[in-house]
Amino acid sequence: QSTIPTGPTNPSPADRQAARNFAIQGIAADQRSDWSTSLDRFVQAEQLFHAPIHLRFIARAREHTNPPRLVECAEVWRRLSQEPLAADAPAPFRDAVAEARRELPRVEAVLGRLRVEGNVADARVEVDGQPFSGAPGAPHWVMPGPHRVVARRAGAPDFEQTISVAQGAQQVVMVTFAAPTTTVQGGGPVGVASP
Repeated sequence: QSTIPTGPTNPSPADRQAARNFAIQGIAADQRSDWSTSLDRFVQAEQLFHAPIHLRFIARAREHTNPPRLVECAEVWRRLSQEPLAADAPAPFRDAVAEARRELPRVEAVLGRLRVEGNVADARVEVDGQPFSGAPGAPHWVMPGPHRVVARRAGAPDFEQTISVAQGAQQVVMVTFAAPTTTVQGGGPVGVASP
């Protein structure tokens, strides 16, 4: 699950103008359903100047790309739904946060949740080849379908499991590491008599 670098809330005049230009281009792309261009322009705008309205358009673009990037879309709606707003925040900022709070449950209902549990505190865990950054037991939002979980710990064989997650459902992967194979002098496994 990717994150978007957030720019300052008080950028330089030059960065503010550059962000505004990117946003204007992004809105035009959104209106003609050019989602990849809209996404690119609003990500660049957000990196220069943090504004809730940028996140609103980023979430829209991620949902409408082909294929839809719904996990990342939900990530942005979730972040926007928790945006702290000043009492005098502009109406478009307040509207963007309100929209996020409406849209987030809709998008999450289409996804599935994967929880990784077990003794993984000192293990490296990957889901579909990407580092799993969530806390053990925390839900990891995924597209419905099969997902491969790999956990690695020094001195133990890798743990691997593929699990299918249904839309709206939650699946738990319990990571357990097998005892390492120990050999006796001469190369034979422990417990196996040499001929």
